[in-house]
Amino acid sequence: MYSLMIVEDEPMERQALRKIISKEFKDEIKILDDAKNGAEAIIKAQHNKPDIILMDIGLPEVNGIEAQSEIISFLPTVQTIIITAYSDFSYAQKALKFKAKDYLLKPAKTINLKTSINRIIKDLNNTSPIEHSFTLKEAESDTIKKALSYMNVNFRDKIDLQSISNHIHLNAQYFSRVFKKETGISYIDYLNSLRVNYACKMLSSTSYPVYRVAVEAGFTDPSYFSRVFTKYIQHTPTEYRRKYSSSSKYK
Repeated sequence: MYSLMIVEDEPMERQALRKIISKEFKDEIKILDDAKNGAEAIIKAQHNKPDIILMDIGLPEVNGIEAQSEIISFLPTVQTIIITAYSDFSYAQKALKFKAKDYLLKPAKTINLKTSINRIIKDLNNTSPIEHSFTLKEAESDTIKKALSYMNVNFRDKIDLQSISNHIHLNAQYFSRVFKKETGISYIDYLNSLRVNYACKMLSSTSYPVYRVAVEAGFTDPSYFSRVFTKYIQHTPTEYRRKYSSSSKYK
């Protein structure tokens, strides 16, 4: 499940976008707290690390283009869709300069928004080499669903068995056994797979050094990251970047 943040200063627009996303992508996207201006968007993006952002341009304090420019400096793999009343092509050019994936005019038609988000989800899935035989909705208990959602959103933070167990109010050892029983893998394998998938995206789309990729993906030890990455992907991080990077520097 991917996380999405709506950045919009008009309450009715935020509500309309939430309604569309909740209806059309209820099993694929978790909607995070909204941001009402560009400055708030930057802060919430740093804290929540969304996979997808729906960004207005005409925002108070910091406009959407400026916010996007700042956000991609610390969240380079974020997938941003600009939704704005500005039809001037210069705005579209600026949005694309700062790695926006699409540019939709208000009021955004449901079909256009669905098409844009589906394209992003397809791209995200294609850069996630590790797949599991289960999905969030297939977990048997609400407790494990809650744990999966928590890990899906917070995997880049310093979370571990104890913090996950505390979040769902279960004994750590009991949670570990139940998680393995319901999903077929250990919680650490699932957590590491999320982190490795994110690292794959960064290695293929940025020039960040491997140690920074490790930290951005949620690993505290670059050496451990390299061992885990190689175990899951059958390539070292450097080999993976050389093979899959979109930058000609590594070709």
